[in-house]
Amino acid sequence: NAVAGRANRFLSRWADEIFVGFAQAEQFFGVKSTLNVGTPVRQSFRHAKSDSSRQALGFDRHKPLILVLGGSQGARAVNHLVMKTLNHLPEVQVLHLSGAHDLDEVRQSYACRKHPSKVHAFLHEMPQAMAAASLAVTRAGASSLAELAAAGVPSILVPLPHSADQHQLANARAVAEMGG
Repeated sequence: NAVAGRANRFLSRWADEIFVGFAQAEQFFGVKSTLNVGTPVRQSFRHAKSDSSRQALGFDRHKPLILVLGGSQGARAVNHLVMKTLNHLPEVQVLHLSGAHDLDEVRQSYACRKHPSKVHAFLHEMPQAMAAASLAVTRAGASSLAELAAAGVPSILVPLPHSADQHQLANARAVAEMGG
């Protein structure tokens, strides 16, 4: 994260070198030797292809696809925001990963849509999902941001407002500062 976590800050006093995923995190480690290595991402996020991924996931190759990511636990506010706007997105396909808590409610909201939409609590095929996406709506977790960047997916970021030390807001700002 762009804001170093408390445990990392505490343990850093015994480290000889500290690797960070965002340059903004270097400031939390004083004069220690830091190296910005980015966030590791599987190669499959860089190599998955849009057309074959859409086909494998059961979507039309020629129509835009919005990927909604709420993280592994889901994001109730993101889920509700997208559910409110669905009727204003007529020609768009949607792949919505809602988390388990909101799964039934989100599925119900998509039931009357005419355009292809799929709702899952979780999806193991994330490289394919990201390759298939024309746009993602997501929280601003460091790993998700790195995967979206590797896949080249434009994104609307909705940082978790109560994340520890506002790290998701800092992550989103860091992405914006880098031209995202």
